Amino acid sequence: MKSSTDPLNITEELLDVDLSAIGSPPEPIFSDYLEMTSLVLMFIVGAPLNLAAYTQLAERQVTSRLDLLKRHLNYADLLVIFVYVPSRACWLLTYDWRGGDLLCRVVKMMHTVAFQSSSNVIVCIALDRLFSVFSATRHSPDKANRRIRVMLATAWTTAFLIGMPQLFIWRSYVPFAHLNWSQCLQVGCSAQRDTTVFAHYLLT
Repeated sequence: MKSSTDPLNITEELLDVDLSAIGSPPEPIFSDYLEMTSLVLMFIVGAPLNLAAYTQLAERQVTSRLDLLKRHLNYADLLVIFVYVPSRACWLLTYDWRGGDLLCRVVKMMHTVAFQSSSNVIVCIALDRLFSVFSATRHSPDKANRRIRVMLATAWTTAFLIGMPQLFIWRSYVPFAHLNWSQCLQVGCSAQRDTTVFAHYLLT
């Protein structure tokens, strides 16, 4: 086990994990295989469709607020498809983390950014529809365009701000050094976990 001064590892004491109670790395369970299958299917179907949508939107000039909103929703969906889905599926396939400490933090941050940005853009769409209904009689296209750009900038900025803390609460961890088995784990997981519970904690 590396010392607590090693920036690329966290120790048993920092994580508050009793490894003697775990014994060996956890094994995948049935629900893991179901999730991996669903993620693979999601990628097979979602990747081509989202890339086709991206190509279509990129080739078309932005002529309305809806076009702009569609583009940004597509960007958020691409983050989910090409960042979250592959990294999650690979982890479920190998049950091991080989990306190192920096990639551990960045990937977990981008997971949060991907889902948060998607939700935020959907909120922007809802607000734009709401404003269009309530201000239909005094609707100004220029003002509406400025408003939607401000909302989208706020949506993405908020997504990254919410994702930033993940850089500080995830670490690369080697619980079984003799097996060279590493994990991307949150700091401060509960002690005295059995193998199954520890496995589910590592999955989060």
